[in-house]
Amino acid sequence: MENAKPVLQVSSQDVLRVISDQLCVDIITAISNGVTNSNTIMQILDLAPNEYYSGTSRLSDIGIVRRRKGEVILSSFERLICNAQFKIAAAFLHASELSMIDAVKSHSNMPDDEQNW
Repeated sequence: MENAKPVLQVSSQDVLRVISDQLCVDIITAISNGVTNSNTIMQILDLAPNEYYSGTSRLSDIGIVRRRKGEVILSSFERLICNAQFKIAAAFLHASELSMIDAVKSHSNMPDDEQNW
């Protein structure tokens, strides 16, 4: 494996900073939906080339995306990040229901160890 790249040393703050940026989130979403061509991503997101390359460079610098044969693809690391983002989005989508569950649990006579699901 002479051509292998060194493992990136990235902090959780670096990742959170980048995935908190709306441009990066939009690029990640496009790629996760199968749009991997740079020109197509720029067209769909209505991005100027400098905006697109700024976003993809930040994503690439921390190992979230990589370029392969002219396409931008998600790294295995980002696939895990995407799964976490989907879970967070689902939690926000169902926040009111989760609050109701918490309210019922706090007013029930059920022991704490039986309330965990």
